[in-house]
Amino acid sequence: MTIDITPEKILRLFVFVISFLLMANVMGIISRIYFEHDHVYGLVSLFDFNAEKNIPTLYSSIALVFASILLLFISIIHRNKHEPYFLWGVLSFIFLFLSIDEISSIHENLGTPTRDFFGASGLLYYAWVIPYGVFLVVFLISYFKFLLVLPKKL
Repeated sequence: MTIDITPEKILRLFVFVISFLLMANVMGIISRIYFEHDHVYGLVSLFDFNAEKNIPTLYSSIALVFASILLLFISIIHRNKHEPYFLWGVLSFIFLFLSIDEISSIHENLGTPTRDFFGASGLLYYAWVIPYGVFLVVFLISYFKFLLVLPKKL
């Protein structure tokens, strides 16, 4: 018995799951706005895209772990071929961290201390974007050449 996994099949699965979650979220919004039902047996908050620690958050975390595992495999393959692999491994770690962050809300917990430290308000009320933004700039500078040499198809 063989299992045939192709990028197209994985994409179809992801699109199906995301579409289901989106429909459940929209039904919750409709229930909340038009029928003044905030809960519907707990299903509204269970599928709310604007909330944490629910099914969409779990899906995001699993997708990020899946990406992390794939990046780790790519890193190992490059290492075995004696090709540069370190940046692939770092990407795997970053995606693993993002998965943990998604499920445990690290960035939300970072918001208040960062806001207090920088005195952020207004546009930067969600102050977790400051350290994550700094990390993003460092990432883009560090990975600029790496991203340029990737095949155009990727």
